[in-house]
Order: sequence, then C-alpha cells, then structure tokens
Amino acid sequence: MEAYHNFETHDSPNGSNTQYDIFGKYVSRFIHNIGNYSPESLDDYPGDKWRKPPMTDEEMIAFLAVYGLDPGSVPEGETARAHIAQALRRYFGATLGIDFSRVSECLMLDSIEYHLFPNMFFFPGINIPMAYRFRPNGMDVDSSIFDVLLLEPLPQGVGHPLPPEPVALGVEQSDTEVEGIGWLGPVYDQDTGNLALQQQGFKTSRKKGLTLGNYQESRIRRVHMTLDEFMSGASAREGVGGRAGVASSRRCAGYRHRQGTVCRNERQGDPAVLYRRWFFCRGQSVYPRGGAIVRGQAQGSSHTLPSARGRLRCA
Repeated sequence: MEAYHNFETHDSPNGSNTQYDIFGKYVSRFIHNIGNYSPESLDDYPGDKWRKPPMTDEEMIAFLAVYGLDPGSVPEGETARAHIAQALRRYFGATLGIDFSRVSECLMLDSIEYHLFPNMFFFPGINIPMAYRFRPNGMDVDSSIFDVLLLEPLPQGVGHPLPPEPVALGVEQSDTEVEGIGWLGPVYDQDTGNLALQQQGFKTSRKKGLTLGNYQESRIRRVHMTLDEFMSGASAREGVGGRAGVASSRRCAGYRHRQGTVCRNERQGDPAVLYRRWFFCRGQSVYPRGGAIVRGQAQGSSHTLPSARGRLRCA
C-alpha cells in the first residue's frame, strides 16, 4: 500500500516519489512515478545513494532492458521518462497489436494501484498490469493466501483466449519459477522475502502499536481505521457492513456480466467463483497473462484461482 519501501527492498530511486489519494473509508490509490529523477524525494533516506553522484538519463532508461529492448540514448530536448514511454508504446503495440500512441506516459509507465477494502488491489497501468487478492489461510491468523493475476489489454475484435492454468507456489518457492511472470518475478521475491521478518518483528516488539508515516503510509492508516470500525461494531451501527450487508453479500457478490448478473452463494458455492470472469478495465478488455499465481504464505497451498471472466469497473 506504499512505495516507500522501494529504496531498500528493490534498490530503486523512485520509492518516495509517489502520490497517495484516499477516497473515503473503502477506496484509496497510489501513483508511483517511474522514469522521473527527483533527488528531493530521497531526503528521508539515510546516506547519499542515488544523490552523489546524481542519477543519469542512461541509468533511468536502462529499465528497458527488462523487456529485452536496447535502451539507446535520450534524444536532445527529450526526457528519460518520455523516451521510456515511447519505447514501451512501440514494444507493446507490436506484441499486443494495439495502438498505444494516445496513451499517457502515466498509464504506460507508472505503478498505479487502487485498493478496495479490505483485501483487493487493482493495477490498471500497461507496464504493471495486475490484480491482487489476499485470502484467509484457514484459521491461521499468522498467514494468508496471496492471489496474483497478471493482465493484458485485449485487441479490439480479437476473441478471448482460453483461460490459462493457475500456478500454485509454496512459501519457499521463488516467483521466478513461473514463466509468464517475466521481470516481476524477482520483484515479488524481494517483497515476500520481507514478510517473515516483519511478522516476527511485530510479535517481539515491546512497543504497543505501530508508528506510521504521516503521508507515505497514510493508506495503511486508513485501512486500520476502517478495520477498527468494523471490529468495534461501529460500521454495523451505521448500517454499513452489518447484518443486512452480510446477507446482501451472500445473495449476490458478483459483478455485472454481459449476459446479466453473476452471483455467488458463499454458503454453497466455491468462494473463488468471484474470479471466473474477464476483467474490463478503462474501456479495454483484458485477459490474464501467463497464468494466475496462488501463494500460500505459511505452508504449501493447493488453492487454485480460476481465471477471470466478466466485467469490473476500474476506478
């Protein structure tokens, strides 16, 4: 829910160069800027890494190598960000058969993440296109199941491909074992490699509670405030998330499908049926790329995530 960790976890100079937005109790967003160099945004970090010497255009455009592209050089009068975005427009245009010429630099490059309380994350960007879902791992309060769907725009007029087979990973397995995940495999390994130490730290700390950054971790604070409301019963008293809300959820927890409304019954049906639909984001059809990834955070998980088929309105 924050990009501040990028500096240490991912060895990236763009971690704190991020905008955070909170749209009420249940929806928030970050836009993690990629391709811009802002030494001022690094002031909170110790040392002088990425500041002395300053980062060069050549270092910024080296990112293109993850797609097997020759970064080349930034033309006179052009920014590194514009150069990277244009290279990705050409690359994705050729590989997906879609015209990206009118797609903004932000949508082409940035990590844009919407969080829907309590456990859903949606990334509508082209460079980083995925959806996350976190589910309970049985009754184990110290672990969860991490579902990842990688998505791609679907060219206009092209039929939907068959759903890919989901890939299940155990806790000790590397995300790089999944062929379709590409350059994001090592990134996910870096993220999940922190989880065990974080969990141990929370349990051994003498301090009661957690100190959160005023801005960089504002979304985390909002989630815990909303969660506290539900746990205290305040939301039920307000008529949100109370008994009527649960009953409504059990009657129909689906999204509107082209053939009508798709519903699931939590008492009778497979709870993962919510994902047996194709997503439609920002007016474009999208489909899972390389398969869905299901991760059990405490032990090997046999859970599978059916591929998506249906319609979802992206904020």
